[in-house]
Amino acid sequence: MPPGCRVPGGPIRTKIEEPLTVRERSASTHSASGRRLVGVPQKTPRRSLLKLLTFLLLFSVCILAARVLELFRTEILQPVLTRLHITAPEFTLNEIIAVAARKHQISPAFVKSIIAAESGFSQAAISSKGAIGLMQLMPETAREFGADPAIPAQNVDAGAHYLSWLLQRYAGKRDALKRAIAAYNAGPGAVERYRGIPPYRETRTYVTRVLRFYKKYEPTYQLASLRLSGNRSHKSLG
Repeated sequence: MPPGCRVPGGPIRTKIEEPLTVRERSASTHSASGRRLVGVPQKTPRRSLLKLLTFLLLFSVCILAARVLELFRTEILQPVLTRLHITAPEFTLNEIIAVAARKHQISPAFVKSIIAAESGFSQAAISSKGAIGLMQLMPETAREFGADPAIPAQNVDAGAHYLSWLLQRYAGKRDALKRAIAAYNAGPGAVERYRGIPPYRETRTYVTRVLRFYKKYEPTYQLASLRLSGNRSHKSLG
């Protein structure tokens, strides 16, 4: 029937009203009450509980795996590595001196003589002025040569390097060895200022002591050098 027509015994209908579907009624009801909006996914308590249980399970597995790895490292792997570990051999002082002297092309007897006069072969020796170790290196000198004076090999290497530099500095002088020894004790500046061994009692006594040690050690190294040369000759002939 067209809108606006009157049905006998009834009111006048001005618009055709269509019945609402079940979904539209539910959406309209929930929207009006403010409890749920159409199209927005709703989290059920069951799904949230499942996610929480999954998280707890994964967390427990991670803790268990970390514990197993720690036990494997400490109880199994570490003892095996300890048994297989090979410690590096420690070099004797004479070997350290020989290596440093050969590296810097100076006499090992000269290096050993300086050590004997400076520290008496004590790596723990520290002077009142702060010199450290076997060759009594000052911290700034050790830094200049990139050495840790507390490590014997580095201490001797830096000291031998410094002696080599001093010998080259006074090369051509009649008393080059004495000047190098004096400079090691009093500094190159004092040797330059006095054009030779400074008139300091400490320095003159020091030079005498080093030369005495040098006279003592040099024959031993010369003999060892001759033996080494002889062995090489026999090998080349053989």
